Amino acid sequence: MLDALIFGLCTLVGLGGTAATLRVAWQRRHEEDYGLSRWARTSAFAVVTLGVALAIPALASSVESFTGIPNVAKLGAHLCAVAWSCSIQIMLVDWAYEHWAVPTHAWYRVFVAFGVVAALIPMFIAASDDAKNIQFTTEFAGNHTVHSYLLVYLAYIAVTCAELTFLCTKAAAINRRAGRIRQATGQRIAAVAAVFGLAYAASKGSYLITYSAGNPWSLALEEKLSPSLVGISIALLIIGLSVSATGPRQQASPHSATP
Repeated sequence: MLDALIFGLCTLVGLGGTAATLRVAWQRRHEEDYGLSRWARTSAFAVVTLGVALAIPALASSVESFTGIPNVAKLGAHLCAVAWSCSIQIMLVDWAYEHWAVPTHAWYRVFVAFGVVAALIPMFIAASDDAKNIQFTTEFAGNHTVHSYLLVYLAYIAVTCAELTFLCTKAAAINRRAGRIRQATGQRIAAVAAVFGLAYAASKGSYLITYSAGNPWSLALEEKLSPSLVGISIALLIIGLSVSATGPRQQASPHSATP
């Protein structure tokens, strides 16, 4: 019930954020500065919305019944999270680097994302072959393949959230000094969202690590805490970046922290 409420609300927020940023990206499609970051942000919102929709239990069950593949909705949600991370990283690259350096750093992020996907899918298949009734959650941390799968996924999410926290905090400070209050406010909200994302990765990751050490903390608490943290993170991130993106257009030089 809690998961359905959290991820259902996140899906609604994601649909609204995707529509708003898509409208802005289309309206400003002829502008040279920050075109890549706007489309990357819109793509991030779209895939994370699909991912949280797949995490709604009723929809997940329907997808799995339709495809006949156990856990396919969970895999889809995780792959959407990887695509979200990659899109967010490309947005940050467009913020942080000069135009001539952006393609190299963007393609590097894409390469890393493909590497993560290439690691997750074989582990998903291997774990599914080992036990047909297995689920890719911390409840099945005793399965070594599931354990490794979740750690790879969480490590990638944590790296993205750490980078997002740092660069959004920095961009918010630059925009505040430049008098771009709306952009600064949105980026501060996004930075807080990224901190909640880090907390989510830390929550699940710490359970997996303490499980390996033979002294895990409460699974019941982790199963309540993690969905709440990720739900807050996604909602705040979409709201923050939407606020930043949909404000009045400011004249600025390239890479001056204006979305």
